[in-house]
Amino acid sequence: MLFVRLLACPRITESMNRSVFGLCLISSLIFFGLVCPLNSAEALTQESAYSRFVEHNPGVKAERERLEIARGRLRQAGVLPNPSLVYGQEGYPIGEPDTSFFEDQEFLIGVRQRLELGGKRDKRLELAQLELEAQQARYNDFLRLKRREVGSLFVATHFMQMPVSYTH
Repeated sequence: MLFVRLLACPRITESMNRSVFGLCLISSLIFFGLVCPLNSAEALTQESAYSRFVEHNPGVKAERERLEIARGRLRQAGVLPNPSLVYGQEGYPIGEPDTSFFEDQEFLIGVRQRLELGGKRDKRLELAQLELEAQQARYNDFLRLKRREVGSLFVATHFMQMPVSYTH
């Protein structure tokens, strides 16, 4: 009923359409101003492009993980091996009466610890340290090559976006 009356009066309908349109326009400007801050977008520099590349590139993350693995191997090379529990049993009577079950049996329970002699632990530590240094060098080389690649792509893209002037 109200809708029919509004259609009958064109002045009310036109003013309501304007107010609804204005309300929608203001709310969309507020929404896009808060959610999508286009005005506060900063210019992309070569250094910020490289830092974004390092943060989000899966190849860099994989190289970083390989470096962490090498660090973990160095920590692991410095610890002693875990001791082991030894259990043994001999003289288990098969087919004899139950009364002599424990008479001839021998039980052995002990702990075994491997001791490394002859400087094996020091050599293992030295090897792990060298592997860590090699992985660090591979990681640094990877970043150096990628910095150069990102820089050349940034410069090429930057000059492609510049307006072309045909007048000399």
